[in-house]
Amino acid sequence: MSDGSIELAGEEQIPRRDSRDIKAKALYAELGSKIPCTSIKYEVHADFKASKGWFENFKRRSGIHSVTRHGEGASSDAKAAETFTAEVEKLVVTECYLPQQVFNCDETGLFWKKMPKRTYITAEANTMPGHKPKKDRLTLLLCANASGDLKVKPLLVYHSENPRAFKKHKVQKSQLNVLWKSNTKAWVTRLLFVEWMNEAFGPAVKKYLSEKKLPLRALLVMDNAPAHPPSLKDHLLDEFKFIEVRFLPPNTTPLLQPMDQQEPPIIDVIVSLGKTLGLEVNEPIIQELVEEKDQELTTNELIDLHREQHQEVEEVISSGEEEDENSLRSLPSDQIREI
Repeated sequence: MSDGSIELAGEEQIPRRDSRDIKAKALYAELGSKIPCTSIKYEVHADFKASKGWFENFKRRSGIHSVTRHGEGASSDAKAAETFTAEVEKLVVTECYLPQQVFNCDETGLFWKKMPKRTYITAEANTMPGHKPKKDRLTLLLCANASGDLKVKPLLVYHSENPRAFKKHKVQKSQLNVLWKSNTKAWVTRLLFVEWMNEAFGPAVKKYLSEKKLPLRALLVMDNAPAHPPSLKDHLLDEFKFIEVRFLPPNTTPLLQPMDQQEPPIIDVIVSLGKTLGLEVNEPIIQELVEEKDQELTTNELIDLHREQHQEVEEVISSGEEEDENSLRSLPSDQIREI
């Protein structure tokens, strides 16, 4: 969903207004049939009109202010990218930001059990009954500053809160080098992103700037993914209000996202390491495993994201009621209104 035409799965690009109506009607029908327990009632009416207001409200509730397609330079908005670059350069100069104070974060999917299509497995084994390619997936949120000397603890989202291996080896998640979170889709949702900001990013940046004897000021540049709420600063704890946030314009991520620009060198390093270990690896295989081609979220994926975030809010409310009434009072006022 961009400012221009929207490409729906299996269909050619059509004008934004018509495609928005189609998407809104599809979401409306699916929400009515698949989310009967939601606090928002969706009754399917034949005369339902997919108004802009209804669609905008759905995006706001789901934390979706824009969903862009990554990795396709041809469809990128070069003019918007040029304008944004000039604005950020002006901001950096005006506010005197140093490279140590400018950060970028980005999510990426990791199929940590995936086998490449090119493999030495026999054709017989590949077609045997019960053979399933391993595609267990998790999501990582990575972040670093422009000077490259601070890599913030990554956020890792997996579909299991306590994997079997953790129980067997008594792993303490708090001692891991990642902030471990979970949901059924292994997606970074809005609430998980805010938790990472307050539990990992904010403390790390504050400590780093203090140790470097730098002014307590930071600029975070990131894309407009569904998990990145436009009102992010309102959800930061008071001690982290020194963090400024700037979102990349829609359809500019392939051109501007710093963490999307280093894929070829990474592939070269992996191939080199593999050969050093005596493994039979080549560039096409590594390219296939490393490359992530983000597509526009389907209707079902949007609904799943909506459901995930709805469940997270309910869990926050439930835990607050079970633990202490004061626990909800510690939440930002905007988040309390949202709940």
